[in-house]
Amino acid sequence: MAQTKLHNLRKAIIVAVIPSLIVYALAINLSAMAGIKGLLVIRDLAQTCESALGIGLISNLGYLFWIATAAIALFTAYSTPTHSQHKLKELLLCGGWFSFILCIDDMFLLHDRYIGQEFLYVVYAIFAFLIVFRFRDQLLKNGGEIFILAATLLAFSVLTDKFQLDLVDILPVKYEALQIFEEGVKFLGISAWFYFWWSTSSKYIRKAVSHENHSPFADSIVLPERLMSKRKIKAEISRIINTLDLRPIYFIVILYTAIRWLPFGIFGWIQNEDGLMEWGSVALLGFSAINSFNILRQPHLSLQTRIIWIFYTLFFLLFIAEEISWGERLHGYGIESIQEINTQGETNLHNIASFQLKGLLHLGWAGLGFILGLGSWVIKNNPLFPNKKLSLYFLIPAIWYLGFEFCRKDGICPLTVANHQEIYEFLIAIGLFLHTRLWRRREELSKKT
Repeated sequence: MAQTKLHNLRKAIIVAVIPSLIVYALAINLSAMAGIKGLLVIRDLAQTCESALGIGLISNLGYLFWIATAAIALFTAYSTPTHSQHKLKELLLCGGWFSFILCIDDMFLLHDRYIGQEFLYVVYAIFAFLIVFRFRDQLLKNGGEIFILAATLLAFSVLTDKFQLDLVDILPVKYEALQIFEEGVKFLGISAWFYFWWSTSSKYIRKAVSHENHSPFADSIVLPERLMSKRKIKAEISRIINTLDLRPIYFIVILYTAIRWLPFGIFGWIQNEDGLMEWGSVALLGFSAINSFNILRQPHLSLQTRIIWIFYTLFFLLFIAEEISWGERLHGYGIESIQEINTQGETNLHNIASFQLKGLLHLGWAGLGFILGLGSWVIKNNPLFPNKKLSLYFLIPAIWYLGFEFCRKDGICPLTVANHQEIYEFLIAIGLFLHTRLWRRREELSKKT
C-alpha cells in the first residue's frame, strides 16, 4: 500500500507538478524580459484592475465554454475505445483541437492584437468547411443542424464585428447596441457549439460502453488502466513518429547547430537572399512544375484531378517568376513603378512595401503552410493536399512565420527570431517537390496497371 502511494506521488510530481513549475518559471522570467512585473503576471486580472464582479463576465463564461468543449471532446476521443467509430473519433479530435485554438485566440485576443483578423477568420472558415466536407455523414447522424446553428451564430458575430462601423452609419442604431448584439450572438454561438460537441461525445461514449458490455471479455477489462498505460502512450507516440517524415526537424537542427557556426560566413551564403537555398527553391519548384505537367499528360485523369494539377502547375510557375523577380535577376530589366514601391527595389509583387508592412506576406505563408500541412489529415488521398507524412515540411514554416510576424509587429519578443525566410521557403519547396513526385509515380503506376 505504501509503495503504491509513493508510486502515485512520484507520478503526480513528474506528470503534473514539474511541468507546471516549468510553465510558472518561464511565464515569470519571459514576462520580466518583456518588462512586465512578476506580480502582474501571477495576480488575477480583476484584482489588479480592481474591477467589479460583473466586468468581463460574459467574456469569461465564453472562455469556459470553449475550454470545456475542448476538454470534453479530446478526453472522449483519447480515452474511449474506438471500435467501429473511427470517423466519429476523428471528428471529435478535430472539434476538440479546433475549440482549443479558438479558446486561446479568444483569451489572448490574437485576432485583435497580433494576427490579422481577416487571416484568422478565413482560416477558421476554411477549417469549419473542411470539417463539414470530411465528416458530413457523421454530422448528419449526430445533430449536424446544431453544428450549422453554432457556425451561423458565430459567423453573424464575425460579420457584425467586421462591418459594425459601416452599420452604424447605415442603420439607426448606436455603436453600443451593435456591440451588445455582436457579443450576444457570439455567446449564443459558443453555447450551441459546446452543446453540439458535448452531445456528440455523449453518444460516442454510450456506443463504446454498449459495445464493451456485449463483449465476452467485458468483465476482464479495466478501462482506465488499459487506456492510460505507458504502453499505449508509447505506441501512440511511435505511431505519430512513423507517420511523419522527420527529416525537416533533422534539417533545422543541423542547420542551426553544426552549419550555423561554420567560419567564413558559410551559413549566410547558404540562407541569405540570392543564396544557395533561394536558388535551390527555384530549382525544386521547376522540377515540381515538370512533375505536375507530366501528371497532366496522363489520359485517365478525372476532371477534378486535372483542374488541381493545372492549378499546381500555374502556381509553381508564378512562384518561380516571383522568386527571380520575373527574370530581373537574370537579365537586369524591371518595371520602375513597381521597383519604387518594392522593399528590395525589384520587380515582384510579394515584396511590395504595403504587403510587408501589413504582414500579409508572412501571414500568407503561414496560412499556406497550415493548409498544406493539415489538409490531408482532414481530406485523405486528394492531390490538392500533400500526404500527411510530409506535414512537417509545411507546418514548421507555418509556425515560424507566425512567430516571426508576431515578433516583428509586437516589437518586443522574449525570443530572438531571425529573418531566415529562405530556409523555410526552401522547406516548403522540398515538400511540394516530394508531393508532386509521389503523385507522378502513382499516376504512372496506375497507367501501367
